[in-house]
Amino acid sequence: MNVLPADQFPGAEHQPLAYPGLRPNFSYVYYQGKVYEITPQGETNADLWLEDSTGRVTLDAFLVARGNPTMSERHAVLAVGSNGCPGRLAEKYGDQPEVALPVFVGTLADTAVVYSRRLVWYGALPATYLHQPGAVSWLSVTMLTDDQLKRMDETESVGEFYLRIPVSGHFRIDGGPKVDNLTAYLDREILSYQGKPIRLKMFAREGPDWPMMDEPEVLSLVLDQAGLLRGEAIEKRHSQLLQDEKLRTQVIELLDTRMAELIVDKRGQLSAYPFIKCTRVCPTSDRPGSEGTYIVRLSPANVRQLNLAHGVYLKLSYGQASVLACLSVDNKLDDETIRMDQTLRTAICLEPIMQGTKKKELVYRPGDGGELSSPIIVQSSAFHGPTLLAKLLKHQYLMCLVHHAMSEDMEKPIARLTNKSMEVISIDPGDKVLLIGENRRKSMRCLALDPEKNLPADTMRKTFTGWRCPELEDKDLHLPWVTLDLQTRRELGVDPWEPIIVGRDPYHTLVAEFSEVALAVALGAVGGALFFQGLPVLQFVILLFGFVAIVGLILSKIQSRI
Repeated sequence: MNVLPADQFPGAEHQPLAYPGLRPNFSYVYYQGKVYEITPQGETNADLWLEDSTGRVTLDAFLVARGNPTMSERHAVLAVGSNGCPGRLAEKYGDQPEVALPVFVGTLADTAVVYSRRLVWYGALPATYLHQPGAVSWLSVTMLTDDQLKRMDETESVGEFYLRIPVSGHFRIDGGPKVDNLTAYLDREILSYQGKPIRLKMFAREGPDWPMMDEPEVLSLVLDQAGLLRGEAIEKRHSQLLQDEKLRTQVIELLDTRMAELIVDKRGQLSAYPFIKCTRVCPTSDRPGSEGTYIVRLSPANVRQLNLAHGVYLKLSYGQASVLACLSVDNKLDDETIRMDQTLRTAICLEPIMQGTKKKELVYRPGDGGELSSPIIVQSSAFHGPTLLAKLLKHQYLMCLVHHAMSEDMEKPIARLTNKSMEVISIDPGDKVLLIGENRRKSMRCLALDPEKNLPADTMRKTFTGWRCPELEDKDLHLPWVTLDLQTRRELGVDPWEPIIVGRDPYHTLVAEFSEVALAVALGAVGGALFFQGLPVLQFVILLFGFVAIVGLILSKIQSRI
């Protein structure tokens, strides 16, 4: 019977440089300060065995005998850090002597365990889960009851530092069955070096060409990058890091700037889109657009860095909160500052702005630091459509300002956009666009607009003074124009100089794409039928497929003429 004391495997708080802590290389049950080895002997839960004072029993029998739920009543949670250490479990559940908690070791595909860029109080950089196709990691899974999961969430500061997210794939217990329906704790702020995450060496098995380090190595790297305590032993450097508050502040500043090149989304995947970081927020009273639509203003340099047109949608993230907002520019802002109204600040969980002497000089200052506790991430994204279909097609949407239609477009269902706007939403003249008002939407054909030729000269000089949006008085949002006739404006519930969302019509796009390939499919079906002359059933299926393609082609051509 292999039963060991849990304190033989202390957690990282007692040995920070040994993070993520000592752990058995076998699956086990933690119970009353002891570790009971689990011996897998098959592909089901009934094949998980261990020994106690009564002899050899199954894992479920061991749990039931001690008043605990069976395996089928538990939640599988990845332990990518110190939660796989018996000593750490004893710290979290030591006041609950009835707790029996199985922990399995094994491998999980498409998963990497990487370092977070958050320095915890005992001077270690903790680990976090990352979904990475092709990566294989050896790690632990804790099997928690409802009450145990609640305690684990509390100790992991879920909602403050971590999210608990679902994990795809099957965890394969070493020598035993698979475990499904996994979740993991995700810290979206990961450490990066030369543009790559850093994997924990002890967990990495296969995967991308990323650096792999242990805790002493990664702390040495961070201190070297900060130019601090060079040439000293890591034990001495770590001791000074714990004792010197100024030194800790310098390290944290480095982690939040030069080693913060990567962003992880809420699914645990690395983001492929460019982004910027803003550490100061200026207020504005602008609240244009329909409910749930926000406008955010950035400096011209930041707009160029994101390489996006005015009016496109961005993703703003602050801590664990994120929202979509429409891009505009403010020539008076520096590169560290973002301008947004109170509605948007509330949406991303910013606290109220402190009172100042002049309204235009107010800057968000939590506490006494003078800046945000963490930066706001402003990120480009290919999607932001209002429908699932648009998300699948990864359409971009624009916020535009409505203008009267030109005389030749009166009483015609025609929208006009500038060539730049059509390029942004990936349409050509003659394609259909989807117009989204406050409560209604409409699809119609789009043609090119030349503002200098087609719009009145005073339009380009006017701001919003005196129009139907008094809250926008003297505000130039630099949004593109869309021209609509009176009937269309009435159907959408918008008036001139009001904002509206414009994007490529997903249905029209599908029809257009289908018409491109339908004829080729039909001809291929005829050829296939001739090739398989000796197989009448297969011939029939192929010809039926070709017939459907031809019918679809005809219908798409009819639709394009409507």
